[in-house]
Amino acid sequence: MPLPWSRRVTRPTRAEPGSLRYQVHRDAADPTTLVFYELWRSAGDLARRGRHAGTTWPTRKKPSGS
Repeated sequence: MPLPWSRRVTRPTRAEPGSLRYQVHRDAADPTTLVFYELWRSAGDLARRGRHAGTTWPTRKKPSGS
């Protein structure tokens, strides 16, 4: 099941030239850890990968002392 916000984050990157796969996974052992998996057609496509103005990254600070 996709994370509720994941399509908003992955859709712009998947639309970039050379993007073959871009997925977000939640760690089963630690649900506060996310793993981003990217597959690109070439190193050049990856190097050209840009940030999209519409992409916002969900973040959560760990409590102090963690």
